[in-house]
Amino acid sequence: RSRRDRYDDDESRHQRAYEDDRGPRRRSTRRSRFDDAEEEEPQSRGRLAGTLIFGILPLLIFGLLAVIVIRPQTCPGGMCDKLSLTARHYVPVLNKLGGTSMMLSESPAQVSVNAQVGTAQTSQITLGGAPNVAVSWQASTDLDWITVSPASGTVGKGGKATLSVIASPSTVKAGSYSANVTITSDLSTFVVPVKVVVMLGPKLGVQSTPLKVTSCYTPVSLAVQNTGDGPLTVNASSADGALTIAGAPLTVAPGASGSLTIGAKCGTAVHGKTYALQVTSDGGNAQVQVQY
Repeated sequence: RSRRDRYDDDESRHQRAYEDDRGPRRRSTRRSRFDDAEEEEPQSRGRLAGTLIFGILPLLIFGLLAVIVIRPQTCPGGMCDKLSLTARHYVPVLNKLGGTSMMLSESPAQVSVNAQVGTAQTSQITLGGAPNVAVSWQASTDLDWITVSPASGTVGKGGKATLSVIASPSTVKAGSYSANVTITSDLSTFVVPVKVVVMLGPKLGVQSTPLKVTSCYTPVSLAVQNTGDGPLTVNASSADGALTIAGAPLTVAPGASGSLTIGAKCGTAVHGKTYALQVTSDGGNAQVQVQY
């Protein structure tokens, strides 16, 4: 073979090796690029639709629901009230995100009651309603001699409800007691503390021995004690009108004493006879014998 033939063979081998290293040639014509663009366009539209459906649309729905739950008044005619109440009932944390106008309010924050043994005493709690929705509620206490009336009800839109807290310490001792009124609504539960001071009240004390009157001109004193812890008001009377009574009505402070002046009525009272003096008060009654 000639030197020229050997040179051509070497060139052919080098060319094949070069093409093997580069791999298949890329399509670089305008038609090829156009075909590639047409193939990628449907894929781009699919990716955009997926982003809308799985990304933006859920955020829009979540935002709309959040507005409805937190600000139901944005819906006309109260259409969103029930949805907001239901959501807040099952997810109480929503009550902290705003829209507090949906919740009840109470006043005062604490109730104080002073009652006497055997006497019922009442204090009050006022519930303020939400301006945009009617709210149902129930009330209960943790002491059986403290009750709430009414025990349940509904506060209308922007309305108020008055609850009476009634302490009836008929079988308890004097002293200080604590209780709670629990009010549960569609949205939440809150507790109103109740402080109750139970007092003995006024208590009448008089002598048990007969009172002696020696002359219709010389009346005598009848001592009256108040052994209770409330002011005592005392009065006295005689059924047959044979006795004179001065100093009634009498008011006696707790732990103190006072006196009534009792005498025989000249011309009416009979010597040697015993008369009954009726002593009445808001701390008990008594009968005192008066000998003339």
